Amino acid sequence: YWYEDWRWANGCRADYCTSTDGGDGYDCCASMDWGEPATCANGYTPMPPNPTEDDCEYTCCPGTNPLFVAGSQAGDYAAAESYCQSIGAEIATIHSATENELAREACGGSSCWIGLEEVGGDASTPKESQTWRWMDGSTASYTNWLPSEPQNHEGNDERNAIMNCCGTDGVDASGMWYDAPDDYWAPKPLCRTDGSGGSSAERGACTISGIACPDEHTDTDMDYTHIDSSNNKWIWSGTTSDGRSWYENDDVSVMVKYLYYSTRAHGWFLTATAPDLSAADPWVGGNNQVRFYGQAHGDSPDGVFHDADLYCGHDTGDPADGCSKTPRGDGQDFYWCDNDGTVTVSCGSATAGTCFSDDFSSIDSNWVSVDGDWSWSGGTVDNNVGNSGEGNVLYRDADYADGYLEASVSLSDGAQTGLLFRITDMPSAADYLNNGGQMYYCGIVRHSWVSCGRMNNAWLSLFTYYTTITHGQFYDLGINMDGSDFTVFLDGAEIGSFSDSSYSSGGIGLRTFQGHGTYDAISFKPPGCEFEVDDDGDEDEGGDEDGDEDDWTE
Repeated sequence: YWYEDWRWANGCRADYCTSTDGGDGYDCCASMDWGEPATCANGYTPMPPNPTEDDCEYTCCPGTNPLFVAGSQAGDYAAAESYCQSIGAEIATIHSATENELAREACGGSSCWIGLEEVGGDASTPKESQTWRWMDGSTASYTNWLPSEPQNHEGNDERNAIMNCCGTDGVDASGMWYDAPDDYWAPKPLCRTDGSGGSSAERGACTISGIACPDEHTDTDMDYTHIDSSNNKWIWSGTTSDGRSWYENDDVSVMVKYLYYSTRAHGWFLTATAPDLSAADPWVGGNNQVRFYGQAHGDSPDGVFHDADLYCGHDTGDPADGCSKTPRGDGQDFYWCDNDGTVTVSCGSATAGTCFSDDFSSIDSNWVSVDGDWSWSGGTVDNNVGNSGEGNVLYRDADYADGYLEASVSLSDGAQTGLLFRITDMPSAADYLNNGGQMYYCGIVRHSWVSCGRMNNAWLSLFTYYTTITHGQFYDLGINMDGSDFTVFLDGAEIGSFSDSSYSSGGIGLRTFQGHGTYDAISFKPPGCEFEVDDDGDEDEGGDEDGDEDDWTE
């Protein structure tokens, strides 16, 4: 029929057309027979069919590309993610009231999973202290919670969000959100078809290879890329009037930083130094150093593109390409914006090291004990030396040089507990400090500070950072080793550094001193690390309980 070439304003084909009473479908208002005068006929419009009352899905019209699509099968959150990926989409992110209405229409008469998760909290975290982030890494700058939500109903650990569209009640069908545990089986998946909400240019994105660096952004664009990451490890807030500059909120004196988003590997690009924003095109004509903090679904900052086949050696084809990557081993890598205004990535020439990690799920051959009774329980290892006891050690006799050492550490009572590194000599006696032991140590000290120093028949303090240390609380303690330079991290934030050239490599270990120390997972990541085979014969997976390779592996 002729009307098959006509379309409604939303792109759908005109599958229905009214005609005059008794007409053949070709005459919609006036009819005329060949060679006869025209006559005007009274048309009619049939009553539309009654709307259906079931949960049937919306159908995509040919030639259209809806922003949101809902699946037909209910299931838990993991099933929703899997379904969206299977159709080439991602679980829905919603950045405005307009998008929320489109999502509500797509969800139909159901409740639907959306890609919002609470990070860094637990079942006891109050509503006002919760941090919610989209699964693409962006902060939820727009939300549409029901008045009582999010609430962790009856003490449940409800870390994911659902759009409420079911029922006939105004609230039930409102498209407002509530939280739910990820194993809740009733909602359907709601998927976003464009990946992350608008084109790369609209989001201020800078892709990995061959795309011009951005020269202009608006405050609205920056809203898409606002970071509020897990455990408050890296938090960025606010923009200047030009919408292009961000400040580190824990130290506003730090040089202005600038953010843009990469859809690959859920990564973030940040400039370590600000370009000349007054220039017509501040990104062309200079090598602007770019620092990358990876945020892969809210775990620890990952900083390393682990898809080596895609990124290593891939450039723009420009013989003057000056892009480089310098792996640091502490979750931070440097990239460069080329003189021609493009961002590319190539692999550094660092010699690959070996990743090591242990989630302390069982006693194994990775460790050697020096005095004291170390016990494994529930994925932790601890040693209660007692307030009057000497230091006890559990160490790995290996030869590690540069890299990033991190463990989750808790001091239940007593003096201190922490990490040993570059152990070059470990006596078997309890008083290893004064018996020839040679190594470095960083640890948390009761109530008030982080302490680092060198052991060699005596203790030499090299670094002290004063902060509140709460008994029984776990802290992520990390040390980045780069030659004679050491940088110390607490809960993902850099707290200071020191230098010493006494020991260049050695083992790693755990140490408690006159106290009760508990450790929940440890990892050491040299630059360019590769999987190490554990004593169980499997590839070491960084203590990742889901059985997948950790995101920082290459």
